[in-house]
Amino acid sequence: MNYKNIIVSVGAFTVEEAKELNLAETKTALLMLDPLPDVCRRFKEVFGTDSHVYVFEKAISSKTETVVFYVKGESSSLFEITGYEKKIVVATDTLSTLVPWLDAWNCGTEKLFLIMNCEGAEIEIVMTTSIGLLKKFEQIQN
Repeated sequence: MNYKNIIVSVGAFTVEEAKELNLAETKTALLMLDPLPDVCRRFKEVFGTDSHVYVFEKAISSKTETVVFYVKGESSSLFEITGYEKKIVVATDTLSTLVPWLDAWNCGTEKLFLIMNCEGAEIEIVMTTSIGLLKKFEQIQN
């Protein structure tokens, strides 16, 4: 499917916020990545077979490794934060692992956006991502 816009969300949207995007009307695809199984399950339950929403239980980091994430409700972090009591082990990947997906979907796409909410890891992720990949994004925000 050709989309006018693709939003790559790295832990950045709640289900409620994603509903407000009017994806079908704006011909926008949402590639949603989150390390928390419960968050991903909820997205899949709400959006079901919606061809505009793709959910991946995946953490994006500056390198591919297995790490401990600290969790509080639907929030998580690589960093220890007061109140984030629960710990889960998560495999992380880099933004570059998304290149095949983006290349496949970017047929005729006008704009590609990257939105991250990585609890302080955004700068490290961007600094370890190739300039070529970063240039594909119309806008990068956290």
